[in-house]
Amino acid sequence: CKFKGLHHFPFDKLSCIIELGSWSHSGKYLRPTLYDGTGYSVGGSDTAGEAFSEFRLTNVTAEVKVYPPYPVDPQADWPVLLYDVEFARSWQPYIRGYLVAQIVFNVIGFACFWLPIQSGERLGLAITAMLSAVAADLVVVAKLPSASELTWMQKFSIGSQFFAAICILESVAVAYFFYLSSSSLCPAYMRGLMRLIKRLHMGNSAQPAGKANDLKNSMESCYSARATSQDPLKKVDPSDLADENGWIKDSMDTDFTPSLDTAASLRPRDADDFHHRSQLVNNKHWKSISRRIDDVARLVIPSMYVVMLAIFLSEVDDIA
Repeated sequence: CKFKGLHHFPFDKLSCIIELGSWSHSGKYLRPTLYDGTGYSVGGSDTAGEAFSEFRLTNVTAEVKVYPPYPVDPQADWPVLLYDVEFARSWQPYIRGYLVAQIVFNVIGFACFWLPIQSGERLGLAITAMLSAVAADLVVVAKLPSASELTWMQKFSIGSQFFAAICILESVAVAYFFYLSSSSLCPAYMRGLMRLIKRLHMGNSAQPAGKANDLKNSMESCYSARATSQDPLKKVDPSDLADENGWIKDSMDTDFTPSLDTAASLRPRDADDFHHRSQLVNNKHWKSISRRIDDVARLVIPSMYVVMLAIFLSEVDDIA
């Protein structure tokens, strides 16, 4: 049957056209007609109707259609009866069980914007809301035919999953900036590669022996000072490490080869644990950016979700 109206699921009114006729006897031998002018009757008894059902019969129409004769028998037409039967679905269970649940899961996901990033429950809450939205969508899809068309509920589920994913990505971005202590977003390996290219570009000739020894002595004194310093935060003045743009350089921006503790995988994981005052100053700036991201997300993302809800619910009014 060619179903019509399923794209409005679960607020759909399914209709199907049923064709009744004979394919072996032409109109010369069998000519169906509509009984009592309508061709159907609904109810009429005490047991007619339905209760606690998913579908209810809402409308029936019937008409006579005559197919033209075949060339082998020009006098024989082929009359049939076409019944257009329409059923309305009970949408209330889907609202209570799926639609409201999707909205609640999204609101719970938005609550992570107000949790402190130091709390590990923030990402856990966002991921749980995402998985709950996916699970609800799988339950709904199981009740639908495997078709390429998208229904109203499937479109709403895609929108809900999109906002759930936005909550996760926003939390990841806030956590990244909250713990960042470098002077720029450029990775350390890229800065090292650019310095290497710059040195190779400046000259390919070998350094004089005296200059190489001076550089070696400078590197050794730097490492010795870093190893013997008991309070690195008090040994480095941020004004001495500022670049031409006013940013505070971190240990990866010096001309010396970085030590192992400056590698990305070995850096301190606590935002309050720094090796240099420069990292402390830089982290203060990145923390302010993370707070701004949260402030914008608290206003923009829930507002966009309300707009999406208004659009989808207006379609329900049009369907009704």
